[in-house]
Amino acid sequence: MPTYRFKQADVFTSRPFFDNPVAVVLGADGLGAEEMQRIAAWTNLSETTFLLEPTVAQPTKTRRT
Repeated sequence: MPTYRFKQADVFTSRPFFDNPVAVVLGADGLGAEEMQRIAAWTNLSETTFLLEPTVAQPTKTRRT
């Protein structure tokens, strides 16, 4: 059974454990939609994000911090 690392982050707040928690699954390449749904259900959070490697040389989206 493969293992996947994930982090839990609090979004829309500057204080820990307030507002909306989100699960961020790292290295989710190769996961199918059904597997992603099972992982999202397992985290029991309202939001789950899966990070994948870019599929094109120049990604069209960037992450803002």
